[in-house]
Amino acid sequence: MSFWGKKLILLTFCALFAGAAFGQDWPVPAPTPDTDVTCNTPGCSASEKGKKLWPYSSPLTKFVGRYADNTTQQWEFVPTGTARTRQIYFSPRNNRIYMILGGIVAAYDMDTFFTRLAGGEAMTPINGLNGIKAGPGREKVFQADRIFYPFQGWSEGFSGGDGERRTYRPDFDDRGNVYIPADAIGWGIVKDDLGKGGGAMTSLYREGISTNRCMSVKTTDGNYYAYVLYYSDSTISRTQKVVNVNDVTSPQSVGGGVPIFKDFAKNADGSRIAVLDNDGIRVYTNDAIVRGGAPIVQFRASFGNIASDGTNFFAATLAGTNPVIHVIAPDTAGSYTKTTHTLSNVGIDTGITTAVSVFSNADSGGYLTMVGFETGFRGYNVRLYKMTNLVPTEVSLNGYVARHYERGSVQTGYVTPGKYIDFLEANSVHV
Repeated sequence: MSFWGKKLILLTFCALFAGAAFGQDWPVPAPTPDTDVTCNTPGCSASEKGKKLWPYSSPLTKFVGRYADNTTQQWEFVPTGTARTRQIYFSPRNNRIYMILGGIVAAYDMDTFFTRLAGGEAMTPINGLNGIKAGPGREKVFQADRIFYPFQGWSEGFSGGDGERRTYRPDFDDRGNVYIPADAIGWGIVKDDLGKGGGAMTSLYREGISTNRCMSVKTTDGNYYAYVLYYSDSTISRTQKVVNVNDVTSPQSVGGGVPIFKDFAKNADGSRIAVLDNDGIRVYTNDAIVRGGAPIVQFRASFGNIASDGTNFFAATLAGTNPVIHVIAPDTAGSYTKTTHTLSNVGIDTGITTAVSVFSNADSGGYLTMVGFETGFRGYNVRLYKMTNLVPTEVSLNGYVARHYERGSVQTGYVTPGKYIDFLEANSVHV
């Protein structure tokens, strides 16, 4: 993570196979810009010792801290899957940050997370998290305020199987309930009491059917629903159902629901929900999405993902090798209008990937981040854009993310942890 002005850029990576190294402690960047750091910690191999890490520069002004360290952790399945850093989800209404660490759902208080990080609080071994059963010497993460690990909390009746990841995108409602799709373990609802200082979320309900999508929806009449997608493998959903969860301990199927989707984003109050499938993006009212109603509007294209700043929705496609940012904004007619912005100065290696992802949230302060595998860096890079009147203007990070982390962009005399890193996400938060 790097602090820029009053914007904190959260960089989320998934560490790849790293051999049998259990010791962590990859070097952190210097607290000040334009400062080299020498690779001399236990996480540095013999061939990496004495080399430098690429430094950040203006407009990045301060490195705040690291919330997970697993760049040298091998694949592990039991008793705890490796806590790979995956996605981050923000819940301003609950003042919560929810993170996926391998299969663990970790909840952090949004205010104290940043002050604790800036204060230099040390990370804890994964087996130091409340209730987690793990072997000694495992990777380290920032102590969560509340956690839930489905593989251990819902393991009854589960026959096993390989895989570190037991958890896909969670969702949450304004009652403190968290809806967790947990792969072959099933899906369920846990209670986050929004407390601080460590502790486990309480399981309220579980259904043991393979699930990779859960979405919480509150309709205008005050009813609560969960939209659940079941799947036949890890990428293709095949069945769906909508359940009433007014009583979270006893959900009742009500049928209905819109066609199956792969990703979703909500506006700040949840009254508009955009869903993404292979055909494009559809925007619904929260009432229509659970009752099988028609979308407000639909945009057809091959988008990488869908994001929202609380008012507008964002997505990206490719025009040849150049990213195109799509801004889907509400209009005066009660619908949405899409405008596009082609980034001609960015080249994406379409031999590696045909997708570009963009990220925003209600606390991003008008910023948008983009992740893509760039030809110029021979690796993944993160770019930051200021949205002024919904037009993106790049705030150059001088290629820092690619140069610091990606092995394809390593400079002579420098070293990166890139052989263990696969970029997933980056986000900005106003603090």
